[in-house]
Amino acid sequence: MDTFLSEALWHGFDAVTLENDGLRVIVVPDTGARIVSLFDKAAGREWLLSPRESHPYRRLEYGADFNTTTPGGWDEMFPTILAEAYPGPGQFRGVALPDHGEVWTVPWALHAGEGETIRTSVDGQALPYRLVRGLALSGPRAMTLRYALANLGSAPLFYLWAAHPQFACDPGATIVLPDGVREVVNVLPPPWGAEWGAPGARHAWPQTTGASGQTHAVDTVGPATLGRGRKFYILPDAPISRAGLRDPVAGCSLWLEWDAAAAPYCGVWIDEGMLNARPSVAIEPTTGYYDTLNTAWKNRRLAVVEPGAVARWELTVTLTSD
Repeated sequence: MDTFLSEALWHGFDAVTLENDGLRVIVVPDTGARIVSLFDKAAGREWLLSPRESHPYRRLEYGADFNTTTPGGWDEMFPTILAEAYPGPGQFRGVALPDHGEVWTVPWALHAGEGETIRTSVDGQALPYRLVRGLALSGPRAMTLRYALANLGSAPLFYLWAAHPQFACDPGATIVLPDGVREVVNVLPPPWGAEWGAPGARHAWPQTTGASGQTHAVDTVGPATLGRGRKFYILPDAPISRAGLRDPVAGCSLWLEWDAAAAPYCGVWIDEGMLNARPSVAIEPTTGYYDTLNTAWKNRRLAVVEPGAVARWELTVTLTSD
């Protein structure tokens, strides 16, 4: 299988393209190393939300609010998701961490000479770390992301990493979780969708009864005209290592697989017009439970890397035809 690495332009930004006969991936290092295109050549389908379906593609300021500036694609949330103060002990306790973390808005370095891999890295601004991501095509229609997090400080670094892809889909698309998943936890307040109750409310999967008494297919994506969103977590004591998105209109599916020992939690975000003009789904393997470093700290469900040490994890995306 031949793989080709080339330079490109994406909405005026320097980009890097990696492709083979079945898949094309485009990365913009200068805007958070965002993966802006995951194009399935076999199905003729773009899996990532594009600027025309979300917000204009542009450079963002450090500390930008995600919900008003999101330009689609796939970014990394680290070392938190919601804006908050760092809870760990030591000299950085209380330091401000921005919305969706600090690495999704800043430029990442692009490292040359890595062969058939797009390797990028970023150093922390609020906390002392270096995060490296290697992107390789691991099959005709598969992409593997490999991460390495180095603690550059003198105290343990507590962190929450979450993958943050915005997969574009059609109404009727379904999220596929392992058969053992029977219940999920809502993590958003009622303004995002009153049917789901307060954060912490549990719902049966894949169908549940909402606050109004209506039955909802929680796993099925509705049209953007609904103007709502929802986010659930799989129960933390039942970690999963695989999840998918099936799009019956396009006749194809997407699957994420990861090491549950390294990323034992998973959130699923469904946007039905709350933020973007097209429905989208984010399947978010993560090292913390849930959505803020402080919540994960209180739950004692977060990751830590010791001074001078390196934490590693990876995930693979595979595209299939149904």
